[in-house]
Amino acid sequence: MHGNRWYSQIQPDGRQIWVSARNGIIQNGGINDSPRPWDNDTGYNRNAKGFDIMNDKYIKKAFLSLFHFIENEYFKTKNDSLGVMTGSMNPHIFADGNPADPAYYSDFCGFIKKYDSEDVESAYKASIDFLMFYHTEFEFQIKEYIDELTLEKYSEYFNKSGNKAAGNIEQYKF
Repeated sequence: MHGNRWYSQIQPDGRQIWVSARNGIIQNGGINDSPRPWDNDTGYNRNAKGFDIMNDKYIKKAFLSLFHFIENEYFKTKNDSLGVMTGSMNPHIFADGNPADPAYYSDFCGFIKKYDSEDVESAYKASIDFLMFYHTEFEFQIKEYIDELTLEKYSEYFNKSGNKAAGNIEQYKF
């Protein structure tokens, strides 16, 4: 496709690893949590029309909104669990624009993709699910912050993240 050769392999855990190469040099690559079918326009890089309902910019905006909430709460309270999450989710630590621990973004994607709509309410619900998962699964001491995060408060972060990220959300590589 367009002078590129494409390669993909399904891993034992079900994820799909893919690369595109031109003249023997890798041009792009990635890991798809769920294998994507070949698309003549996008290869394996983007989902074929109708294959995945979630927009990458929307997911990044939702993740950044939650990150900013957690970061602000950490700076106010110095809660250790929020500190761990702030450091792990932070996309500003490394020059590549990825969260310090990509597992946090991967976990978040798992929650947000359970919702069909790309609206603030779905992003909020996914954020609550994500926080509850870390509270129950890893015993993070964050229950009071989960209770504090209302749809109204999350909407403020969601709108601010949209304004901060408008035009440059692509800088985030996660």
